[in-house]
Amino acid sequence: MTALTELLADDTVAYNDGGGKARAALRPIIGRGNVLAFVAGLISRYQLEETQ
Repeated sequence: MTALTELLADDTVAYNDGGGKARAALRPIIGRGNVLAFVAGLISRYQLEETQ
């Protein structure tokens, strides 16, 4: 997450699209902190491993 934090600008916006087959955020996620929290939630929920 540290590497991702360094890559994202303060005004980052994340758009999601589940393609009609998966759930996705309905509205854009605005701000570095919110985007990081969203990604951390995905990692936690789906037990994704971080790579360094």
